[in-house]
Amino acid sequence: MSEYRTVGVVGLGRMGLTLASGFGRAVGPARVYAAVRSPAGADRLRETVPGATVVPLPELAGHARLLVLCVRNADLPEVLDTLRPRLTERHLVITVNNGLPLRTLAEAVPGPVAKLVPSVGNEIGAGATLLVPGPRLTAPGAEELLGLLRAFSEPYVIEEGQGRTATDLASCGPALLAGAARAMVAAQREGGAPLPDDLAERLVTQ
Repeated sequence: MSEYRTVGVVGLGRMGLTLASGFGRAVGPARVYAAVRSPAGADRLRETVPGATVVPLPELAGHARLLVLCVRNADLPEVLDTLRPRLTERHLVITVNNGLPLRTLAEAVPGPVAKLVPSVGNEIGAGATLLVPGPRLTAPGAEELLGLLRAFSEPYVIEEGQGRTATDLASCGPALLAGAARAMVAAQREGGAPLPDDLAERLVTQ
């Protein structure tokens, strides 16, 4: 039986929208819920994940079993305090904040926890995601989560202590390579017979 077929996202910045869209691919947009702070956030959700539903933060855990917290550490205590009355041992709470120890998150909620680090490629259903299983997340639960992640990424399981290095390689590395490719395209314009930019871009990315 699937445990995590409904997903709730808190925080709809770029990372939150990327994951809302990705999980929408995995479970269907109608099973994605989000708590937003402004009408603009609701508009972004409707544009990015048509069919997803905006709900008040206190009600989010009543709609979704898998909760993805895309908020800053400074905002996390307030978010957890608001969610806690409806949290149960069956809710999986995920943070995307690399700086938050999972043991700290586990002390604040009754169910399993995990850490998820997306990458820029997830916006188009590609690229890596890094999963750090935390306290109380069982092997079957982790495997189900990996199955969802495979709908929009290539997921890798890492240990918490490996997070910063793996993030640099998975997220920062592609951005640096993209910058180098753009620099190569720009540099070839200085030659005697420059190529059209679109052709140069295709050649440098082969």
